[in-house]
Amino acid sequence: MSGSVERVTLAMSGRSVEAVVAAIRDHIRRLLLMPGEQIRQVDWAERVGVSRVPVREALTSLALIGVLTHDPHRGFFLPKYTQHEMAQLYLVRSVLEVECVRTVRWPSADELDGLRKYSEVMSDALADRDAVSWLIAHDEFHSKILSLSPLTVLVEEAERLYLRTEGFRSLRAHNALERSHTESMSHSEVLDALKKQDRDRLVAIFSRELHLNDADLRQLTSSAT
Repeated sequence: MSGSVERVTLAMSGRSVEAVVAAIRDHIRRLLLMPGEQIRQVDWAERVGVSRVPVREALTSLALIGVLTHDPHRGFFLPKYTQHEMAQLYLVRSVLEVECVRTVRWPSADELDGLRKYSEVMSDALADRDAVSWLIAHDEFHSKILSLSPLTVLVEEAERLYLRTEGFRSLRAHNALERSHTESMSHSEVLDALKKQDRDRLVAIFSRELHLNDADLRQLTSSAT
């Protein structure tokens, strides 16, 4: 295989893997994949329109960061966590993310404008009761704030845990919209804290959003059964 053909083939394979990852995450956000459900390679190859090779690569990559679990004898599954396990995941997320937020540099005017646009998308999604659009915009908003921290190792781990809790976060967003409990889903307060360079307030917001009480855990883990 010539060098140019090989590069094209690898690029196409990479795009196929990305397409599978995007499709799986979209299904998680839409609650079309529920905790404990198996992800079968042949089904996803047909669904995305690719061979089983990029599907296997996509599933393996998602398993490596904890979005999926892999049993060598049974296949890939969306994790189904107990209340105690989810509480631990959020405890570690809180420790990592709060530490990152304590060290973020203040965003430039352009960066703040970019965050504001994501916040507006989230506000529109709340008005439309569109949990999927809210989750997509929140992913970008959250990632860009953490990227302002110089603690790159902690940021990487925080992002991994953020992805690992995707199924739970999706359930939480859908449940909040169904019950009109959307007070904590507006991020205008985060933007205001960044604009005013109020670090104590920013830390308090992140700490509050990452706190789960027993009622939250019972309701959300029961929704996954």
